[in-house]
Amino acid sequence: MGKYWKIGEFKDQVGKPLNTVDNWFKRLEEARLHYVNRTEYGEKVYDELDLKIALFIKEKRDEKWSMGAIFNELGKHFDLRPFPEGEVGENLPVDVEALKRQLTEEIKQAV
Repeated sequence: MGKYWKIGEFKDQVGKPLNTVDNWFKRLEEARLHYVNRTEYGEKVYDELDLKIALFIKEKRDEKWSMGAIFNELGKHFDLRPFPEGEVGENLPVDVEALKRQLTEEIKQAV
């Protein structure tokens, strides 16, 4: 079985500040390029694939590559993890309050 880290230990493996590493993976997820596994409580858990990706990003950033250029290259070097399919009853992170506000606003506009 492989190794798994929470962000506190993971950033030590990468050798970069917590915020830097966290932001890299948030941006990867926002771009829908790579999904970070989560515990049943929604906490991100990083594995050896994530570590290889982080070390690749670190190396390229040290070479002054832009994040966009790095993101374009990742798929050529790694089997990026797809996002889970959203099924009814599945616990995916959702901002319920934001959804309520959006729906309320759309209903107001429709009326």
